[in-house]
Amino acid sequence: MPVYTPLALIFGDVLSEARAATLETQYRLARERVRPLGGIPDVGVTDTTYVDVPGAVIVRLADAATERIHAMGLVSAGTGSIQLWDVGGAAAVAGSELTFTDATPTLQEGPDLELAAGDYKLQTKISVGTAHVIVYGAALVTR
Repeated sequence: MPVYTPLALIFGDVLSEARAATLETQYRLARERVRPLGGIPDVGVTDTTYVDVPGAVIVRLADAATERIHAMGLVSAGTGSIQLWDVGGAAAVAGSELTFTDATPTLQEGPDLELAAGDYKLQTKISVGTAHVIVYGAALVTR
């Protein structure tokens, strides 16, 4: 991980170690506010049971956090669903399911989720096997 170096240190100003540590913490928190979960705009899913989102990315949380899912998607017909999957616990995260019913790209924002440290990925399905759901992209957003 790169180390944040305040410009003031480069130009010779002296900062206390406490201030430098505070800046480092702020930098890390800002960098980790959005964690991509994957999604590909050119690939539709026709499965009626949950499968990994095309282009899925596993997100590792080092500490417990309050997160929300933000996802952009559409369906050709029926209802498309996404859910957050706890890889280590091998179970869906309660309250994480979001649905898409529009044939045009729509942004969905989920409720606050209290997540434990661990690995998570996004899954999707469609209600009608002759239709498809497309997840353009999704992310976990720190609250």
